[in-house]
Amino acid sequence: MVAPTLVSLEPRLFNKMAVLIDIETTEGEDAQPTTAEAMIFSNVTFRPMVATRVQRNLVLPNQGNQGVILTGLNAQIEFDVELAGSGVAGTPPKWGTLMRIGSFNEIITATTSVEYRRIDANREHASVYVVLDGVRHILLGCSAALKATINSLGIPQLHGTITGLWGLISDQPNPVVAKTGWLTPEPVSPEVTQMKLHGWQAVAESLEIDFGNQVVTRFLIGSKSVPITNYSATGTAVVQATDIATVDWFTKAKFRERGVLDFTHGVAAGNTINIKSQFVETGEPTIGQTDNIINYSLGLDICTDGSPEDIVMMLT
Repeated sequence: MVAPTLVSLEPRLFNKMAVLIDIETTEGEDAQPTTAEAMIFSNVTFRPMVATRVQRNLVLPNQGNQGVILTGLNAQIEFDVELAGSGVAGTPPKWGTLMRIGSFNEIITATTSVEYRRIDANREHASVYVVLDGVRHILLGCSAALKATINSLGIPQLHGTITGLWGLISDQPNPVVAKTGWLTPEPVSPEVTQMKLHGWQAVAESLEIDFGNQVVTRFLIGSKSVPITNYSATGTAVVQATDIATVDWFTKAKFRERGVLDFTHGVAAGNTINIKSQFVETGEPTIGQTDNIINYSLGLDICTDGSPEDIVMMLT
């Protein structure tokens, strides 16, 4: 009996990953992002090859698997990124590119602020390089679905899923990525975080805002793209229950009353983030408890009223 051949193979490691993202001048054409456009992600799930499996269903005199044909090749990367400013008022944060490919316009007021305002036309797209321990995957024409998550005593984060057209895959050295321009985030706390909902100064456990982007892949005769075809923002706020005289969430839900959501995190110049929505309806309260203290989980419908804007994020 011949002994099996032993193979010496250096393992590739998942936590040796770099993600580079840059806005495309022309949709679908490689913007060739560099390490200056590197993202610092956590909780990453990478799907390097997503496809539709087309069955052939040939009529033959024998049964069995006939194989499939793969169509509509694309790729996806899902992640969390910490929400912190650039440290300089009027300078976009490194994660600002994600907002731009997530159906937001970036408005810079020098030395003062950076605003992200919702748009429903002329959206931007990006090229993404995912370098996973020596192998580079290229995604083109990318769009993003985004969700902000804020939990008491936690780090505020932006959760996202980027979808792009399937590009070249090749052996490439790992790029050198520095944390320059990435501030250490402030944890959510009473000292630096506040929220108002329908005018009530909230005592809240958490806030989640799903920007509601509908990202689709389109493979047609003569065209392929990854557009955002619609959006409908929603959210959930878990707040400490009060008496009805203080705030009546049941009546607000029944009559679909609209009010303002105004969330601010941070106090330092260049690292203060404000998220505001003018037309927010609260849903049917669900009763829960934390440490035996009653809370309400309120669904949020974040509406528009005569313009595309439902959410405005401002960094000062």
